[in-house]
Amino acid sequence: MKQLVSYLSRYKKEVFSSLILVFISSITALIVPRMLETVINEGIAAPGGPNQEVMEHLGLVMILVAVVGLVAGVICVFIVAHLSQNVGADMRKDGFKQVQEFSYQDIEKFKAQNLVVRLTNDINQIQTVIGLMFTTLFRAPVLLIGAFFLAMTTIPQLWYVIVLLFVLVLAILLFVMSKMMPSFGKFQKILDKLNGIVKENFVGARVVKSFVTEENERDKFDVENEKLAKINQRIGSYFSIVIPALMLIVNLICALAIYLAADLGVEDPSVLGSIVSYINYLTQIMMALIVGGMVMIQFTRALVSIKRFDEIMQTTPSIKYRESGIEQIYGDIEFRNVSFTYPDAPHPSLENINLKIEHGEKIGIIGATGAGKSTLVHLLLRLFDVSEGEILIDGNNIREIPKNVLRDDVSIVLQKPILFSGTIQDNLINGSDINIEEVKEAAKNAQASEFIEKISSSYHANVNQRGSNFSGGQKQRLSIARGLAKNPPILILDDSTSALDAKSERLVKDALYTKYKKQTILIIAQKITSIIEADRIIVLDEGKLVGYDTHENLLNNNKYYQDIYQTQRGRD
Repeated sequence: MKQLVSYLSRYKKEVFSSLILVFISSITALIVPRMLETVINEGIAAPGGPNQEVMEHLGLVMILVAVVGLVAGVICVFIVAHLSQNVGADMRKDGFKQVQEFSYQDIEKFKAQNLVVRLTNDINQIQTVIGLMFTTLFRAPVLLIGAFFLAMTTIPQLWYVIVLLFVLVLAILLFVMSKMMPSFGKFQKILDKLNGIVKENFVGARVVKSFVTEENERDKFDVENEKLAKINQRIGSYFSIVIPALMLIVNLICALAIYLAADLGVEDPSVLGSIVSYINYLTQIMMALIVGGMVMIQFTRALVSIKRFDEIMQTTPSIKYRESGIEQIYGDIEFRNVSFTYPDAPHPSLENINLKIEHGEKIGIIGATGAGKSTLVHLLLRLFDVSEGEILIDGNNIREIPKNVLRDDVSIVLQKPILFSGTIQDNLINGSDINIEEVKEAAKNAQASEFIEKISSSYHANVNQRGSNFSGGQKQRLSIARGLAKNPPILILDDSTSALDAKSERLVKDALYTKYKKQTILIIAQKITSIIEADRIIVLDEGKLVGYDTHENLLNNNKYYQDIYQTQRGRD
């Protein structure tokens, strides 16, 4: 809740203006019935009939008051619309910025689909309740207190009718709110799960179709969709009951008031004129309670969304970076007694890793699936922090290196390339200060220029979301070009040539060894032939470093490396 207040405090003028306008429109709504009562009583009490001039004057004043209230209400809605949209935009901006600071571990804790819902649907709920608060909720107490006071002074003898109305309306509203509140939290959780199923199916559409599991996926979706529908129906059923029930109560109360006022009118004819405004005030009391109750129900729903958004903003990123420190990385790397265990994992993924990599070396990394190859380089990028030990770059603990330096000077090319919607040039520059000539040189070395230059719009060619308009090999070459474009001191290739043909892979490797001699390059590979020319090769087995030497020495002296070599040789 404090988060919402802090966002509203950014727009103090709009908040103050809307509150003043709400007050004005509410007061005019209370004044008009009292003026109507005056007009009726003037007509009844005037000897010889009503004075036309007086009646016209009172009528014009009533119209003027009503117009003032209408204008105030319209301006208030306009201001509140801008207020709610601005607050929503600020929340989305700050929420997205906060998520960008999350480590991979933090994102996994929330789940990507959950974060999407929190930054879209939940903020929409908050925007809606902000609009209702300033146009309806803050109006309700003014109308309620004012109508109550005016009704009591209009026909004091019927005070118990007002009390009865209060008790009955509040009882119904409290009952409905107690039933609806638990449903709102369940609704958001199921929406998260449903969104996750949809995302998985869209991202993994090829797998679903390849294994013909469409029916199974539809069944999973239908189960969650039906749960969501049932909760919505439950919420809707309460809404469908509460409004008719409240309308029935107020109509019965009004009928009771008219019946009782008829007896009073025999002794005091002015009561007959007062009954119109009295009924109007009863209606306003009822509407204030109903509207206040409905908005409180919506506010209860929004509280769930506010809490979910607040969880994002209050989450301290598990990885923190220094604001200042070294300004450039040279390329020396050292792992000292490094161990790492993924959250909730039963066993460590890396154990007691000790190795040194000198500036400019080309290092191969090989091992069986699950040996810890990708984990090793992810630690070098600080996607995770080590559980034990330390990683040094140029003699500096990686925790002491500022984020912008680490991200600018250490690049990674993933096995599964990810391209963003835009143009080829946008993807290769990727927000860096790189000129087009450097981009073209990187594309040439990555063997991507051969197909880019065949496209009519060349580097300005459109890239669809996730690069869906390019083949796997083309996306991989573009991804390599993006990694090379910044000319980073440390470059990591995570099995990033797996989709390339033998000729293209050979040309890429030649470029890496001949044109990037000053760069420290780590190459993860499944095939020994991809790293056979590396200066040294890291051999991992079940998270342990079981070899670190040249290809020739490992082949002669390392059993693990020999087994991999013989297995692949036999396969070839």
